[in-house]
Amino acid sequence: MTLKEKRARNAEHMRRWQARNPERAKAIADACKQRNRLQIAAWMNIYRQKSKAKLYEQKKAYVAAPDGYWFE
Repeated sequence: MTLKEKRARNAEHMRRWQARNPERAKAIADACKQRNRLQIAAWMNIYRQKSKAKLYEQKKAYVAAPDGYWFE
């Protein structure tokens, strides 16, 4: 059995299972969506904090530079 056939067989199996258990399939999908939303929110918080820290360092360097340093 090739990989393509195996994937097709697994997909068909999942479709049949979802047809037999629509409530459970929906509950599982909703839980996955919620978990993904929480992970994305956590990643965005980390990204924002890193960006703020980087911007702060850039501002500090700009303020500490001698007059005309950035405009030569």
